[in-house]
Amino acid sequence: MDDLVAAAEGLIAPAAALLGVVLGTTLSGRREHRQWLRERRFEAYSDVNLAARTVLWRGDEIGRDSAEPDLEAQIAKVRAAMFDLRQAVATVEIIGTVTGIKVARSLNDASAALYRYLSELKGPPEDDAIAIQQARAALGGR
Repeated sequence: MDDLVAAAEGLIAPAAALLGVVLGTTLSGRREHRQWLRERRFEAYSDVNLAARTVLWRGDEIGRDSAEPDLEAQIAKVRAAMFDLRQAVATVEIIGTVTGIKVARSLNDASAALYRYLSELKGPPEDDAIAIQQARAALGGR
């Protein structure tokens, strides 16, 4: 019987050590994953913010861009910026929080409304156009 107790004691210590290694590795892996996810979300949210501001900036250039007098070319720049915004929103939809996804989608919707307005323009927009003011507000502009 003493041999059995001694054998059990001899197995308990290595088993406890192995369990400690497994638990430590698991907890460390989870912590690293949370940190990785937090960093990727920050990058994705930053990309959405930059892209939304670029859409707003390009929209503000319509009718004012002396380097590019062609209205169609100016609107094409807005459209290219919207494509970048859509790509950034797609990343947020994959890794973002529920709130982050809602915000990113609302920014995308605002940029789409701005584009619809701009695509109907026949000449330079008025500064006080309702669609521009709404898009500026939604995109965080002035």
